[in-house]
Amino acid sequence: MGAVAAAICVYRFVPAGDAGFIRAALWMSGLSVFALMLVYQLPAGAGGSIGFIPFTATALLSPNWVAVVAVTVTNIVTEVVSTRETVKKVFNVVQMSLATSLAVLAYVSLGGKPLLELGGASAPEALGAVGVPFAVMVIVFVAVNTLAVSGAIAANDDRNVLQVWRQNHLGSLAYDVLASPVAFLLAWCYARFGAFGAVVLALPLLGVRQLYKTNRQLERVNQELLELMVKAIEARDPYTSGHSRRVSRYAEVIAGILGKSSREI
Repeated sequence: MGAVAAAICVYRFVPAGDAGFIRAALWMSGLSVFALMLVYQLPAGAGGSIGFIPFTATALLSPNWVAVVAVTVTNIVTEVVSTRETVKKVFNVVQMSLATSLAVLAYVSLGGKPLLELGGASAPEALGAVGVPFAVMVIVFVAVNTLAVSGAIAANDDRNVLQVWRQNHLGSLAYDVLASPVAFLLAWCYARFGAFGAVVLALPLLGVRQLYKTNRQLERVNQELLELMVKAIEARDPYTSGHSRRVSRYAEVIAGILGKSSREI
């Protein structure tokens, strides 16, 4: 219901664009499908992607109902071909629609203009014109997206939402901040040079995705090494088998009760 209400607000209160906005959304949708195919695994059964880059670029170029429809349709297409359960497919489409609608509303309410209208401006000029609204747009989009996913996982596993959010997304916040300028440049290249410029800039998306994936792989390898050390220690003395894991669990529970952060735990 929230996603439908937010989309209706965008349709009613945000001015619609012309055919140029629709063409921009179609091109960005193609790049979005490509980005969503580059999924990497997160803890707690979640999956991550760099789809937010072309999604926010779409909203920056066409901050109106066109962007909401484009993002929604793109997610429907990618979910149809995925192997996830139907409930998860519907949830992913709905939460992305909600995140996009709220991001567009935040952008427009702060005076943000369609980047297509600034096509002749240089990158610094365009950034100066839409920098603050765009930053808020990214924050709203990422916050809604990550909290919605964490909330669903927490409800399914009977866990704390913030704990799930920290486990899945806290470590990637810095990468989201570093990747947000790529979304701006992607939109600016389309506005300034057309579809060809956007396609050329889309190639570095592979590098951004690899950065995210490598970070997750390093975290997983570190965890596996620690577990291997524990098993090696316990193998030397069967009498204390499982002791290290129990101590680790008790320490984690006690630290959580004391209000320690996930990094401190």
